[in-house]
Amino acid sequence: MSDTLDLFTRSEHAELMQKLNAWDIAYHQNDAPIVDDATYDAVKKRALELEEKYPELAKNGASTHVGAAVSTKFKTYPHSRPMLSISDVFNETDVADWFSKLTSRDLFIELKIDGVSFSARYEHGILVRGLTRGSGVAGEDITANLKTIPDIPQKLSGVYPDVIEVRGEVYMSRADFIALNERSKKPFANPRNAAAGSLRQLDAGITARRKLSAFGYTYGEVSARTWQTQSEYMSLLESWGFKTTSHWARHAHSIDEIQNVYNDIMTHRAEIPFDIDGLVIKVNDIATQERMGARANSPRWEVAYKFPAARGITLLRDITIQVGRTGVLTPVAELEPINIGGVVVSRATLHNADEIARLGVKIGDKIIVQRAGDVIPQIIGVAESNENTPAYVFPTTCPVCGGAVIQESGAVARRCVNTLSCPAQISRGWVRASWNCLSTADG
Repeated sequence: MSDTLDLFTRSEHAELMQKLNAWDIAYHQNDAPIVDDATYDAVKKRALELEEKYPELAKNGASTHVGAAVSTKFKTYPHSRPMLSISDVFNETDVADWFSKLTSRDLFIELKIDGVSFSARYEHGILVRGLTRGSGVAGEDITANLKTIPDIPQKLSGVYPDVIEVRGEVYMSRADFIALNERSKKPFANPRNAAAGSLRQLDAGITARRKLSAFGYTYGEVSARTWQTQSEYMSLLESWGFKTTSHWARHAHSIDEIQNVYNDIMTHRAEIPFDIDGLVIKVNDIATQERMGARANSPRWEVAYKFPAARGITLLRDITIQVGRTGVLTPVAELEPINIGGVVVSRATLHNADEIARLGVKIGDKIIVQRAGDVIPQIIGVAESNENTPAYVFPTTCPVCGGAVIQESGAVARRCVNTLSCPAQISRGWVRASWNCLSTADG
């Protein structure tokens, strides 16, 4: 096919790679992503499509690319075994295509943590070096910083190999992220940025104050492998003193079982106290993993089944009312915070009383929230209804001043009639107030 590769295609691929390289530097080196996951994934997918059709483009292309060049701020060391990325799949068709190539159908499904990869090398049970993923071939020395994270043991317990590189993900819980932003002069955009910026500090004391957490989930170099499956390795990690995501892990043996796990985790995503952006599906048997091997930048025996970037499912905690300067009452959904498209969303508009009735949302429901670009997040449906709470009752009096609320004939909006003395209407902006009625959780 190389004889049909024209200048236009080469130019398109070069432009795609220029974008990906710039975005990778912003994400991996500067901890300040400049595009959301959906945009990045779409560009990467197009580059991979071109490389599959024209293999000569793959050299230094998306199919051989991992991470970004390491920063000059840190000492760097080569990885004893490359830290590869994971190929992404986005729908059941993609999963089925990968599944059809497997020789083993015993699969182990883990959460895909939205954090920062690390590799911790232990010799005779003692942590001797910690590295970032970096370029995948070499990483930045963050040993001192890793030692400040309670979830990463400085000495292994139990029975362990003489040499083992434990690899995993450093992250920040949503609660710790919110607390950090409340005391920061320059708030972080999301927990992943906060974790990355905190982990890659030249002053480990700053890292220590940021309350980072970590999970172990795979390994690099090992002097003697005694485990036969991924699930067995997860148990060993816990015996050595690491935390894992085994509580949420599942086994699957078919496409239907994979999709059931995907749907279940999506529904309960808001209950998980840290951000995830998908599932990692692995062949459970280690010997089969080794036989399947890897491509230039990703193993063949695992894929990341990504969640939609601009949509998520979370808990509707409450409905509050904003009263504008024209007296219009606008309901606002108060949400369990969730990372959607790289931004932590805790509130979304419900527009008006008719929209609440149309959607059928109630406090305590798990609802589907959508965000696209800089558009205000909106609720687009109910994923799981809480049958123990009644329908929401829109206020008939203004929650700010107590004045009567009316709905004029032919109008959708409901407004406060107290135009002369309602504080919300004589101020220059919105005034928000809670409206307690039978729809609240405590009745």
